[in-house]
Amino acid sequence: MKSLVPWKKKEERSLAGRSDPFAVLHREIDDLFDQFSNGFLDDFRWPGAGKGTGVPAMREPSIDFTETDDSYQLSADLPGVEEKDLDVAVDGDMLTIRAEHSQKEEKKEKDYHIMERRSGSYQRAIPLPADIDPENIKAKFKNGVLSLSLPKNPELASKKRAIEIES
Repeated sequence: MKSLVPWKKKEERSLAGRSDPFAVLHREIDDLFDQFSNGFLDDFRWPGAGKGTGVPAMREPSIDFTETDDSYQLSADLPGVEEKDLDVAVDGDMLTIRAEHSQKEEKKEKDYHIMERRSGSYQRAIPLPADIDPENIKAKFKNGVLSLSLPKNPELASKKRAIEIES
């Protein structure tokens, strides 16, 4: 039966038919890191909040960015953040959202006492279109969602012109 199935050792299988030793090395290093991390690095990936050991990490909030005729709308998910811990700023053509959050949970039961703390921070820098009016940006924060209305400046939009392409 063994003669019908092409059995090879693992090393022979991984190198068989491959001419690029760097690709093999790359794959083996990836496997090594996967074995090493074994779930340890899950807290460093968004949206891994709340999983694993609770190691604090800098996370990028998820955003939605849409356009209407007269403005852009941005919403950012910031779970666990309170308004007082939120910082939103525009510097030139860059919008920056920063937030800190901490959570403290205490349980008192019959024979035990547990207190857990989690903290972390969010940061995201978003390049803005050139036609935004930075003086009239409006922000609202409710239930962990930051909503921004970024009005367009018609004067800046009118400076756009098409470039003719020569052939």
